[in-house]
Order: sequence, then C-alpha cells, then structure tokens
Amino acid sequence: LAYVIGKFYGWFRGVNVWKMGDVVMPSLLLGQAIGRLGCFFAGCCHGAVIQLPDNAIALFPESFSGGQLWVVPSVPFLVELTRHGVGENNVVVLATQLYESVVCFALFGVTSWLWKRRLFDGQIEASYFILYGLWRPINESLRGDEVRGLGYFGDLTTSQVVSIPVVIYGVLLILLRFRKGVAPETPFELTHEELTEGSAPKL
Repeated sequence: LAYVIGKFYGWFRGVNVWKMGDVVMPSLLLGQAIGRLGCFFAGCCHGAVIQLPDNAIALFPESFSGGQLWVVPSVPFLVELTRHGVGENNVVVLATQLYESVVCFALFGVTSWLWKRRLFDGQIEASYFILYGLWRPINESLRGDEVRGLGYFGDLTTSQVVSIPVVIYGVLLILLRFRKGVAPETPFELTHEELTEGSAPKL
C-alpha cells in the first residue's frame, strides 16, 4: 500500500516514478538484510526444527541472546539453537533469518551494481520484485514458526501467496518498460526557497 501511495504521490509531483523505484530498491534490500539480523537476535522468524548434525560446530558460544548459532560443513550450513526467543525454545532450527539476510545483502549488491548498467528506468525495480519474489517462497518453505499465516491454497503462507503477484508485476514491468530506455539524468541544486517550500526535484 505504501508503495502504491508513494508512486501516485511521486507521479503527482512530477517525479519519474520508475527512476525513483530504481533508486529506492537497493536501499530497501539493505534494510531487509539488516532487519533479518534483528530477527535472529530476537529469536523470531526461525526455521523448522531439525536434529543438530554431529559435525556441527558452535560459533561464538553464548554470544547471542536469541539463540546459539552452529555451523555445519554441508547443507544447511547454518542452524540455530533457540533460547529466550519467540515460539519454541531450546530446540535446533534452521537459521532462516540469516539465510534471508545473506540473500538480501547479495541482492543489494546486484541491484546497486545494475544502476549504471540498466537499460531502462524501472529495471532495478523489476529485478527486485522478480528476484526477491522468487526467493521468499523458498525461504518460507523452510520456516517453522506459525505466526506468519498458513493454509492459503493448501499449505501456502501469506508471503508465498503475495509473492505470486509480486513476480508477475516484475515481469510485466520489464515487458512494458524495456523499450523506454533511461531518461536523462542531470544534477540539480535546490535553492533555500525550494527547500522551505518542499518542492520535489524532477528525476
């Protein structure tokens, strides 16, 4: 909803909303990556319960209040012993918060790299919706908490259902925008009067 409102407001103020989306999306991914680290420290949004592999190695013992992190030489690589968190405690679970954090940091790098290489305004925005929209259902399938909504169209979660139109929107955005190219970008300076009046620069 906030995304739609922001788009309409930007369009109303004469801003190139597609270029605006390209600017915003890398920062959004960075925020998501940091936010999932917070989920790990809080002990929420964890994965399904599993048995601690015999070859697991404790990483930074007793360092995290939300759970103890263990490294495994093979898949799933990272697991977590929960404690003082949200939901089940003193059980070993998949560290899905950290999986998503790593992916979001990687997508932040990819979308930032794409800025000077994009072929049309809206390409980074479309890339975000497609790449994250494909990743989120995968990570959701590894989750073990039941506070995120279950039972849609079978066993799909809320996020998995939402990911479907998100990916479709990203694909449509590419189909509609790929021939538009990149609009000229010129540096701008705001005067004191423009700053006090709240005028929005045109991108």
